[in-house]
Parts: sequence; C-alpha cells; structure tokens
Amino acid sequence: MRFFSAMVGAIFLLVIGIQSATAVSAQGGLVEVEAMIPPKASSFKTALSVSPSTRVITQDQTVTYTLTYRSENTSSVPLTLQASWGEDPGLNQTSGTSNSPAVFEYIIGSATPAYGETPAVVDLEAQTITWSIAALPAKEEQQLKFKFRTTQQDLGSKALNAAVTVAAISVKGGPIVKKEISYQFSELAEASSPMGLAFTDINLKLINDERAQVGVTLSQPEATVRLLYGFSPEALDATALLSGVTYEYVFLLSNLKPQTPIYYKVVAETSDQTRYSDIFTFVPATNSLPGLSLPWTIAITQQGTVLRSGLIASESAQLQKLFLQQKDILDVQVSIPDADNIQTVQLQLRPHFFSHLSVQSTSLTQIADTVFSGKLKLPMETGSYELIAKLTDSFGNVSETKLQLIEVKNAITIFDSQTIVPLEKVTVSFFKKNQVTMEYEKISLLQVGSENPTQSDADGIVRMRRVPGEYQLQVRAPGYQARKVSFEVKEEGLELPQVGLELNRNRWLSKLRYNWSKLGK
Repeated sequence: MRFFSAMVGAIFLLVIGIQSATAVSAQGGLVEVEAMIPPKASSFKTALSVSPSTRVITQDQTVTYTLTYRSENTSSVPLTLQASWGEDPGLNQTSGTSNSPAVFEYIIGSATPAYGETPAVVDLEAQTITWSIAALPAKEEQQLKFKFRTTQQDLGSKALNAAVTVAAISVKGGPIVKKEISYQFSELAEASSPMGLAFTDINLKLINDERAQVGVTLSQPEATVRLLYGFSPEALDATALLSGVTYEYVFLLSNLKPQTPIYYKVVAETSDQTRYSDIFTFVPATNSLPGLSLPWTIAITQQGTVLRSGLIASESAQLQKLFLQQKDILDVQVSIPDADNIQTVQLQLRPHFFSHLSVQSTSLTQIADTVFSGKLKLPMETGSYELIAKLTDSFGNVSETKLQLIEVKNAITIFDSQTIVPLEKVTVSFFKKNQVTMEYEKISLLQVGSENPTQSDADGIVRMRRVPGEYQLQVRAPGYQARKVSFEVKEEGLELPQVGLELNRNRWLSKLRYNWSKLGK
C-alpha cells in the first residue's frame, strides 16, 4: 500500500508484524495505512532438549531433539525456524582426525510439523530442516521434534564433537539454541532394524542447472514408488521419471531452473503399507561444469596392503569386486584433475541390496592440489556394496562416480557353540603353512596385520590381513576347550572360519572362569 509523507496528528495502533495507522491527510481526509514491522528477538522464547540426555553418544543410537518455542507478542506473527546439524569444526581443531566422518544421519520422516501443520522442508546437502510458520499465535507454547541416528564410523579412542543448532532465521538477532554432543564409537552398541516398509536412504545423485537425479532405497523390495516435485512445497505437481530400478529407485527430475529451489517428496506403497517421506529441497546449479569429468586415479589400501590402484576412465566401466571382511577400515585416496572448483568430496558406501542399513559416508580431506584422502569402515552386515565418490563444486553441481564394488564377507568370528553368543578377549594365534616343509609356522605381526597372538573384540571378531595361503588358528579361552582350525585364503574370494568353542565339562564353573578373565582378573 502506498505511503504518504504528509501526515498530521497520526495515531498508530502497533501490533508486532503489522503496523496499522489512521492519519489525517493535508486535505483533512482520513487515510488508512499498513506496514510490516519485524518482530523483536526478545518476543520469542525457545528451548532445545535432547534424549538420551547423556553428553556422550555412541554408534547406532537414535537421538531425539525436542524444540519448545513460544511467541510473547500480542497477536499472531510469522516465524521461520531452521535446525542445522553436523560436526562442529570449532570444537574439533585439536581432535587429530584426518578426515571428517558424518556423525549424524537424519532419520527420514522424523521431523514433525510445526504449528498449523507447517511441514518440515529438509535439505540434505546443506544439512538443514526448515519450518516456515505463516502465523504463530501469541502466548501459546508449541513443540516440534526431529531425530538423527549416529553412524558406525570408528574413530578409535578419539571422540568427535558434533552440534545441532536451531535458529529463528526470520527474526533479526532471533533466538538461537544449540546442543553439543561428544560422539564416541562403541563396539557394544547394537543397531536396530526398522519394521516393515521404511526409507533407508534418499540421496541426490546428480544436480546441474536443468536436471537432477534422486536415488531412493527401501528396507524391502516390491513397492510402488513415486517422486513428486515442484517449485514450492505446496505445489508438488510434477512426477519424476523413474529411470532405473536395481537395489534403489532412481528418478530423473527435469525442466529445472538455475538457482531456483526445487522441493520434492517420495511416496512408497505396498499392498498393505504406505510411507511418505519428508519434503526435501535443493537448489540447481548456476551452470554445468565439465571439470567433474573423468578420468580419475584411485588407490584403496587396508592395513598397508594395496587392494586397488589405477585409473577410473569411464562411469560405465566394469569394476572387479573386492572381497573384504566385516569392520575392515579402508584408506581411500582419489586424484581428480581440474579440482580447482571442487568444494567437497564425500565417500559413500551403499548397500547393493534391500536392507535396513543406511548409507555410510565420510568427507575426504584435500591433501594436495588434486588429491583427496580419507578412511571408511565397512559394516557388520555381509553382502555387496558400492563405494561411491560424490563431488560438489562451487557452482552447485553434484555428481557421483562408482569407485569400487565390495563384497563384505564374514571375518574370523569366535563364539560359544551352544548359545552362538560372540566371545570377546579370546586368545588367537596365527600359523601359516610353509610350502617347502609343509609345516605350520607362527607368522609375524606384519604378515597378520595385527598382534600375534591377538584377542577377539566385543563382536567376537579377529582381524587378519588378506594374504593368500594356508593357515591355522590356535584358539584358547579360559573355561573353554582349545581348538585348532585350518583354512585357506584365496585370491578370488574370502571365506574365513567361524569358530565355535565348547565349554569345559563343568559348564557353570567354566563360564565363571571365562567371565572372570574378561575383567582382567
């Protein structure tokens, strides 16, 4: 509405957000005017709580955040809230970590609506959740919730600090609340599997200035999946083209506009279940950049052994499968030419099968002009996986390239043969057959990749370097009968023994001896 500069005897009726005024014009008539006045920061109250309330969080835990918010204004006002998450660089300057694991993964569908059924809009690239409330009533306390799951990344004995922040971004100097946690990997934590149909991953596989690809992974096959998108969260009136189905559904979003936000959600249906994702958002690139093209050079090592080294010349190249063990930690180094405009390189491990597992990821560190390096830990669940490099450049382009197929096989595992419970702190000695004398000889730490003898971890797992040959294990645990197990490691596969131990004759006393030995008594 037009403003008049000549006003006499103006009387203002002030309401936060809207200013109404009745004024007398120079000609003596009354003129009605309205003007927006930004709400004051002091007129809002917010509080953020976290469950579990302990400061130290371990792997595979669901962490629930509850935001309580309230307007102290005298009438309804607009308010936009935004939650952001991730590693806190300011808290980790002395952590000594060589690369940055993704501490949190957002649990798809966990963000509840804000007041007025205002939906959450999730940006996985920017790691934000946004609620844009059109009119928040005065003097009424409101709540919303969202959840994260901590990842399985092993940081050794180090803890990594992470933070979740919620800010009232529509209010200048608006309230900001922040919760910090210390993420600590724990061998004892157990992952829980969601029941029934669930989204295990939704990821942006490609973004340029006019199209995008979105991959959707479910906990079970045989679902009908649709992706709806549009230029506002209220108008998702376009249906994406389903361009491929393997272990994931891949959708193509076309006719996008550079730097114009896109919103989308996914609907999955079976004969008896329907699941809706959150509304997600991303911003198309300013232009397409050919600098993300191949070839690249890659090196994958594990405990000093080179597993893969060479060129990736084509995205459609057939990659030879690597056979590795549960919980192996890989060192990955990627050399990318023309890396000047690259902002981030993320390493992802995606299940090549329908699973409750979500994608594991970590950010690579740039250690030279064109070289990026980092570590990634393989999961406990056996099966086929794809190792992916996902790049983002300064123009907003996102692309990904398949680096390697990985088959995760069972590691050497020690367990109670009756209860099938893994046994920790079992002493295992390694021997290798001498092909001249045909006798088993104790091998060095360098050959095994760990101490020899070594002990099983909390999952009953014993680490071993994958070197072809004929081996023998000698396994001893207090209260259990000792065992010798012979096996062979071959180039084309990795089948390692699962060793069950029998308790000695007096089972009660034997179990007591074993439990006592774990305490180091």
